[in-house]
Amino acid sequence: MTVCILDDYIYWLWLSLTGGVANNGYSLLLEHFKDARAVYEAGIDDYARVDGLEKRFASKLTNKDLSQAREIYDFCVSHSVRLLHCMEPEYPVKLKWTYAYPVLLYVYGTLPNLNEILTVAVVGTRHFTDYGRIAAYRIGGGLARAKSIVVSGMALGNDSIAQLAAVNNGGKTIAVMGTGIDRIYPSEHRELAKLIAKNGALVTEFPPGTPPTGKNFPIRNRIISGLSDAVALIECPERSGALITTKYATEQSRSVYAVPGDITSPTSHGPISLLKDGAKPITNAGDIIEDFVCQYSYLNNVLANTNFDVAVPKGVNTASEARLIPSWTRANRYSDARLFENTAKTGISKFFSPSKDAGKKKKKKAKDSTDTAVKAKPEVKALAIKPMPEGLSELEQKIYSRLRDGRVNAEALVDESSSTAEVMSALTKLEILGVISSQAGGFYTLAE
Repeated sequence: MTVCILDDYIYWLWLSLTGGVANNGYSLLLEHFKDARAVYEAGIDDYARVDGLEKRFASKLTNKDLSQAREIYDFCVSHSVRLLHCMEPEYPVKLKWTYAYPVLLYVYGTLPNLNEILTVAVVGTRHFTDYGRIAAYRIGGGLARAKSIVVSGMALGNDSIAQLAAVNNGGKTIAVMGTGIDRIYPSEHRELAKLIAKNGALVTEFPPGTPPTGKNFPIRNRIISGLSDAVALIECPERSGALITTKYATEQSRSVYAVPGDITSPTSHGPISLLKDGAKPITNAGDIIEDFVCQYSYLNNVLANTNFDVAVPKGVNTASEARLIPSWTRANRYSDARLFENTAKTGISKFFSPSKDAGKKKKKKAKDSTDTAVKAKPEVKALAIKPMPEGLSELEQKIYSRLRDGRVNAEALVDESSSTAEVMSALTKLEILGVISSQAGGFYTLAE
């Protein structure tokens, strides 16, 4: 393992906190300055020389306060959380070559060397069927027997079943989180998270203390596919986060696989749509392994000597099947489930959670404005339109403004001032940020 001195990590933390997640500006900065410390020591005039760097990001970089970075560093040291920045040799090459790769990862457990082993993302739906349960366990367990890594998001349903199957079959798995490394979502998977950390790693780009927020999960899906050579979809309906992962996989030139399902089942609509678009149908892990024997030579022996017909033990779904979870636990899913017992003592949460006083002010303001809100009822529709997010480029702002009027086809966004490649790149970034949503036929709308 490469040893990085304390100060280096402080600067990497500062950089990641300043730019946030899914920011392609990191690659521009590092190409110019080579490392985070050099970025920190530079000034506004130096940032202006970085070709393509947005002015708003450059302006944020002038804030040189390191206090938050130091506190998070102390938290990570005291809780055995590894910091892995993008310039270290151990940083996965697969992920480094994706758009808007994370400049810094938080890792709990042991991250395998993904550069020398087949890594497959297995994704699906929370509302799984018995057929999907069997398929997820069969694929996840088969990949583990083939000495390959299973990547997923530790979500209820197909995802967690595949990861549990990997562990039960002697393999390793990686859970990519949409929260801080100390916040487990869903809360009932706290024990599963510990099991994964002992047999692989928990990974996130979000700082400690980051709670589960809807927009974070589509953003983290690009990492699930980015860490993987391929993505296997078990089952999901037409609109699902799993399909966002397969979309990223296609953009990242990853192989996409799908389990054929019952054409009358709503959870088969996702896989069927992928199969129509050219995804390879699979019935066990061997169907994936055979496509990578040339890339990973060890798979030749695996393919010839592995039994992929994995049996599904009874009760395997007790950790994730909703009807077997007590109602009070389901209702508490958005609660503050933590991986570390003494996280509350660190003070980290103050950076990411509203203060109690802020909450009281919001309640008081809401109470004082009740009469005004009733009188202003005709204006509710106008107020519902979300303001344009900060930090968007000129082209991204233009696209956002167009989509305010309704859904628009990607081709219609291309004009004399922008190429197809530039528009598609902007659309990808906006979708990663959770600002817009893609629809069938190449149409895009503002995210709800």
